[in-house]
Amino acid sequence: MLDISEMDASDHANEREKVGQGSNIPSMEDLEKWVEDTGVDLDLDDTDGIEEMDFSESKLDCLPNSLVLVSANVRELAVEKNSITKLPGNVIGSFGNLVELYLRENQITEIPEEIGKCAMLDR
Repeated sequence: MLDISEMDASDHANEREKVGQGSNIPSMEDLEKWVEDTGVDLDLDDTDGIEEMDFSESKLDCLPNSLVLVSANVRELAVEKNSITKLPGNVIGSFGNLVELYLRENQITEIPEEIGKCAMLDR
């Protein structure tokens, strides 16, 4: 398995070349497109400073893999009142400093075991 947490931009580019267009390697371009397409409020100018993400009532049906690129310092994630059916384990597990997680009013039927990586999770 590829550990993306220690990769820089050039590593991402090299991995994309190796595996081709169908890659699941996240990129900032993917994240920027998702933000633009969904209209969520996420400032990508200071990704290290993102401590809260509120995507409530955003008509989302999933969380993109590219969120792993900006999840390191996030302490609060709210995705209430969407149509999310599944939490990708690799995504939710990347929120290592997460303290508060709000999921109510979605269609989630299973919580991935990777949520255990969110050791600080309180709510």
